[in-house]
Amino acid sequence: MTAPQPQQARAVVPVAPVAGASTPVLPQPAQTTAEPTTDADADAPAGERHPATTISLSAEAAEAIRAALSAALSPVASEETPAVRANPIEGVDNVELLLHIAGALTTHGEPQPTEPQALALAATQKPGTSPIAPGALFRPPAIPTRASVFDSAQVVSFYGYPGVGVMGELGLHSPSGAAAAISRLAAEYDALNGTREVLPALHLIVAVAQRHPGYDGLYLQRMEDDLLREYVEAAREAGILLFVDVQIGWSDALTEVMLLEDVLREPFVHLALDPEFATRSFGTAPGISIGTIGAADVNGVQHYLASLVREHDLPPKVLVLHQFLQGMLTGVDYYHDVPEVDVTIDMDGFGSPYVKLTKYDMYARADYAERAAIKLFYHWDAPLITPATLMGLEHPPDLVIYQ
Repeated sequence: MTAPQPQQARAVVPVAPVAGASTPVLPQPAQTTAEPTTDADADAPAGERHPATTISLSAEAAEAIRAALSAALSPVASEETPAVRANPIEGVDNVELLLHIAGALTTHGEPQPTEPQALALAATQKPGTSPIAPGALFRPPAIPTRASVFDSAQVVSFYGYPGVGVMGELGLHSPSGAAAAISRLAAEYDALNGTREVLPALHLIVAVAQRHPGYDGLYLQRMEDDLLREYVEAAREAGILLFVDVQIGWSDALTEVMLLEDVLREPFVHLALDPEFATRSFGTAPGISIGTIGAADVNGVQHYLASLVREHDLPPKVLVLHQFLQGMLTGVDYYHDVPEVDVTIDMDGFGSPYVKLTKYDMYARADYAERAAIKLFYHWDAPLITPATLMGLEHPPDLVIYQ
C-alpha cells in the first residue's frame, strides 16, 4: 500500500495555503576544473594551501578577485576605491565568492572546501543575498562555551502571531496567558521525560511574509518593537524561552536577523528561519511557490549569532530551520560547525503520524541536523501525535512546536 504523501504547505495568514507546489530547483553551479591532488597533499599541514589545486578563471575575473580581496582586507576602503567592484562573473556576488575562496584556506584545522567547491557553492547564490558573515573569513578557534539548553532539557513551545489564532496556538492567548498555557503543557512532557528537564517556550513570528510587495518590495511585514517587547518581558517574567521567527520574504536572512539584535542579546531568546517564504530567487510572491535558503545564508546567520554569544557571554543560541521539502534547505553539506549555535531542523509539515514521523527521520534526524524538532498542528494533523508517542520514539525530538 502506498504511504500517504505529506501536505506541501501550511495554513498561514496572510499568506494563503499552497497546494501542489513543486520542489524548488536551484540553478546549476558554475563549472570549474581542478588538477588531481598528489600524495604529498595528504601530508600537508592543516590549513596549508595545496599547490596542486588550481582553478580556471578568465584573466579579467582573476584580476577582479585579487583587487576585491585586497580591498576587502584593507582596514578602510576609500571613497575612490570601493571594496567591491562591478561583478565580472554573471550571477555571482563578488564578496560572497571571495569569502568562499578565503574560507577554503583558513587555518583552524577543519576540512575545508577546495576552491572549485567553494566557487560552485557561491555560484548558486543570487546577487543581493547576504554574504557570509565576516567571521567566516577567518574564524577563530572553537572556544569553550556554556552548555547548550538541549544538553539537559527538552523544549516545548507554542507557535504563532498575536491575535491571529489561525496562525497558531500562541495567537489565542495574551503574552502572559500563552506563557502560562505552555508551562502547563510542558509539565505533561516532564512527567514522561525521566531525568531530562522540560522547558516551556513561546515561538513568535516577528516577520510575516505577505502576498504583496509593500513599499520596500520585500513582501514582509515586521512586528512593531513595542509588541515584540511584550513577549520578551512575558518570557522573562515567566522564566521561559522565546523563539523569534523570520519568514524572510524577498529580504535576506542576515539582514532581518541583525534587526533583532537587541532581543537576541537576551540569554533566553533564540532564533528560527522559515525558508518556505524565501522566494526572491524564484521571482514569485510568498505563497505561490515554496521558497529556499542556501548554505551561505545559514552560515552567515550562524556566525552572526556566534559573535553575539562571544561578545555578551551568552549561552549557545538555537537556530531553528523549518523544513518539509528537501529543496527548502540547499547546500547542507557546506553548513559550518559553529560551537556557539545549535542548528535544529524542524520537520514542519502536517499530515498523518506515519507521514510526519517518516519526514521527521528524513529531515530532523539528518546528518546536517545538530538537534531535532517537530511541529504539531492542532487543527491540521490527523490525528495529533500524543506526547507519549513522541517520548516513546528511539530518538525523541529536542524541540516540540505546537501550532
